[in-house]
Parts: sequence; structure tokens; C-alpha cells
Amino acid sequence: PFEPAAIRVTKDPQGYWFSEGDTRVLFYQAERKALPDGRAARSNYFHPLYDLDGTVLTEDFPVDHIHHRGIFWAWHQVRIDGATVQDQWVNRDSFWTVQDARVASDARSASLALRVVWESPRFTDAEGKRRPFVEERSVTRVHRAEGAIRSIDFHQRLTALVDGVEIGGSDDAKGYGGFSYRIVMPPDIRFNGPQGVVTPVENAVAASPWMDVSGSYGTSGKSGLTVLTHPSTTGFPQAWILRARGSMQNAVYPGRQPVAIPRDRPVILRYRVVVHRGELAMADIDRLQARYAAEPI
Repeated sequence: PFEPAAIRVTKDPQGYWFSEGDTRVLFYQAERKALPDGRAARSNYFHPLYDLDGTVLTEDFPVDHIHHRGIFWAWHQVRIDGATVQDQWVNRDSFWTVQDARVASDARSASLALRVVWESPRFTDAEGKRRPFVEERSVTRVHRAEGAIRSIDFHQRLTALVDGVEIGGSDDAKGYGGFSYRIVMPPDIRFNGPQGVVTPVENAVAASPWMDVSGSYGTSGKSGLTVLTHPSTTGFPQAWILRARGSMQNAVYPGRQPVAIPRDRPVILRYRVVVHRGELAMADIDRLQARYAAEPI
């Protein structure tokens, strides 16, 4: 018998909504969005993300760091032939233009496939028009909720369109940059990794395939999210920058020292965010990580 699509993707003037039945799950911000005074204009990120009880987990334009935005991937150092062309982290000279968007669904999930180009007013053609210099092909897939968890896959492939493109994290000992998530941080926030409880420090903590954060969100008790990293991810396993309040969480790539984005071999960022009700046991997360790692590239 025909089984209707469990997850729907619908377009609106600003981007795309993922929903399960009448319940909203996640929004992709395709159009540029800024504060009323025009500051911190950005696009190409996800917010809001809801937990399984309808509580918003992510934050956008938080007062402590107005440039943070939901689930995003960005770098302070973006260069072409050694010259800085943008700082994506603080949205300086940074434009992300959606060239193509395609929606697909089956009985268990729905996906949004995007082709986005990076542009900067500091890199133009002979007529002074912004010239695309990186192509980002991404597929975001939202799966049906199963019991107390929901899986959401984020897969980016970054390919340089010109020679000499480099990306790097913050130019300090922290070196943060790459796949990041700005989430609400309740007072009882707790981080767990494969070795147990992780205490955030100023700089990155040790590399690991996954990181879990949980706490009291909304009125329904404990919930949280686990970020799993696929082994095909460039730089796997990655170190983590963690913050218990007033900041973002980050799977660090490449760190302080910029690296090239080759024209013939994409940089791959591939993560699965598992939104969970209650707390997840480490053994269960290890199983989820192993299952994700076994999925083909």
C-alpha cells in the first residue's frame, strides 16, 4: 500500500521548512537575514531546530554574539592567493547564493539538496561583479522521529572554483571554525564524549567521533542533541570547542592554520545530529555512531 511521505519540505519566502505531519522540525535560511540596523547579515544556515517536544533548541542573533546562527559552518580566514576575501564567522564580505535547490522524500525521510556559491565584494570580475569562488553542494536529510530520537543529516562538499582558495579557523590558540551549532544553554548543561563527561576549557578538547550535550530544555525535562561525525569527513576525527554558556559548540576544522580547498578534491563535512528526549547512554551513542559510520559515502 502507498505510504505517504512522513517528512515534508515546503518552500517559503525566506527558505525551506522541514515538518513531520503538522510538527515543524527545522528551517533552512536561504535568504539574507540581518538585524533591523542591517548588522550581521547572513544566510545559508539552519534555525530554528526543534526538539521532540516542540522546544526550540537553537538560537539566532544572540545578544552576546550576534553573528552566531543556529546550525552553521563558517571560517574566520577565507583567502584567495594569500589575500583575505571574507570573514564568514562575523559575516564580513560574505555572501552565500543559492543556485539550485531540490527536494526529495520517501516514507522515512526527506532531503533538501542545495548548490550554493560563496561570493565576496573583494573578489570580482572585470565588470566589478562578485565572482563565485567556492561551490558548496549540500544535502540535508530529516528522518522520522523514532521513539525518543530524531536523526538529521548534514552533508557539505566544498569545491574551489578558482585556484588558491584557503580556509582557516580563528587566528589564535582556539582555532575555532567549521561545523558549529549555537544552542540554548540551560544551567544544567552537560557534555558527554566517548570517554565520559567532558568539561569545556578555553581551547579545543580532544578529538572524538561524537559529542553529546543535554540539559533541561522547555518544560518536558531533560533533552539534548548528539553530533555524530562520519569517517569520510575531512580531518576526522575532529577536536571540539565547547562552551557551557554564551557561545557556540564547534567541531573544529582545520584549526588556526589555513588549508587549501582543492579544485579537484572537495572538503567534506558530514555530520548527523541526533535530537533526543531524555539523556542517551554512551553505549547507545556508540551504537548510533557505528551505524552512521557504516553508511556508504
